[in-house]
Amino acid sequence: MKQKFDKILWTRRAFLVIYDVLAVWTASIGALLLRYNLRVDDIEVRFLNTMSDYFLIQVLITIGVFIAFHLYQSLWKYAGMSEFQNIVFACIVSTGLYLLVIKMTGGFMPRSYYPIYGMLLLVWIIGSRFLYRLLRYHLNQFRAGKSGSLKNVMVIGAGEAANDVLKEIIEGRGFCWKVKCLIDDDSSKLGRYVQGVKVVGNRNFIVEAAHLYQIDQIIIAMQHINEKDLK
Repeated sequence: MKQKFDKILWTRRAFLVIYDVLAVWTASIGALLLRYNLRVDDIEVRFLNTMSDYFLIQVLITIGVFIAFHLYQSLWKYAGMSEFQNIVFACIVSTGLYLLVIKMTGGFMPRSYYPIYGMLLLVWIIGSRFLYRLLRYHLNQFRAGKSGSLKNVMVIGAGEAANDVLKEIIEGRGFCWKVKCLIDDDSSKLGRYVQGVKVVGNRNFIVEAAHLYQIDQIIIAMQHINEKDLK
């Protein structure tokens, strides 16, 4: 089945590619600066020439590897451990290939440049992808709050089911909800946090917590619950 051209999708991908090109450039400059303890005058001209001469190759290697690891096809608003691993491996592979090309073609850079460059690139790429989720969540919360549609939510349960519910909300699929507190009968969980939300008490604290946090809606997130407990 032929897919319709998605202008927004390709615009986002183009933005990511442009960002990654800038990330390669800043990571490369940053690696040299850190290698020479931020003393620009101490950087040897031959290293600056190598960085400049190989920049296009460096970018092509990086973008090619990123495509191979699906960094432009992933849905970053749902990004998890798998996407994080892909970023790590992509940065390692692209840095290794860049080093190999320089060595094979007679170029030269300080040995410490490569691991520093790889780490900086990793930070820039992780930051861009996961910052998208954070900004999306807070923007949606702001819009919902401004429109008056934001609801304060209490979640009953602080186990795996509750964790899944919180992830759904944080990832933007329930942006009209703001989870204010968790309730769980397990005393060992009292005062602890799940996805940044605090467990404030057990079932006996539900009514008080509802008033305290001005709760509009209660979500029951328990894998096993009988009719008696539900009432």
